[in-house]
Amino acid sequence: MADNNLDIVIQLRKNPLQLKEVVINAKTITPASTYDANKKDYKEIYFKGDKSHIIEVESGWPPGVAINVDKVYNALSKQGKDARRMQRTLANAYKNSLIDKRFNPLAAKVTGYKGKQLNDFIADNRPTYEMISKASDYDITEYIKGKLSKTGTR
Repeated sequence: MADNNLDIVIQLRKNPLQLKEVVINAKTITPASTYDANKKDYKEIYFKGDKSHIIEVESGWPPGVAINVDKVYNALSKQGKDARRMQRTLANAYKNSLIDKRFNPLAAKVTGYKGKQLNDFIADNRPTYEMISKASDYDITEYIKGKLSKTGTR
């Protein structure tokens, strides 16, 4: 019986390949920049939803009154109503992202919560946009501490 075990040695050669340098410019996407981009992307919605300046009073002689037919249509049509609803949706998304950006990191830091416990705390104690837009980080921290003392946790 012959021994048919042959050793095979495979050597790989290095092929030095120099990749081109890549520069990454990180840009923070802020709620305001997202909102501005949405307004630009949905500019037709802002036109169709606009019902301001339907009637213009022109000064001078002779005085006159102008009625903008497009604005009347925007004010009365289903398209105009839908466009205004979409505008409100975009505005609410902007406000909610501002709340998240300011409140959520402070809630995590002050409470020390993580995961589901943090998500539940944020959902149960989410402040209003009006509060967040006027409050300092100190005010928000005190708000969180007050909510913690009411629940008797921490």
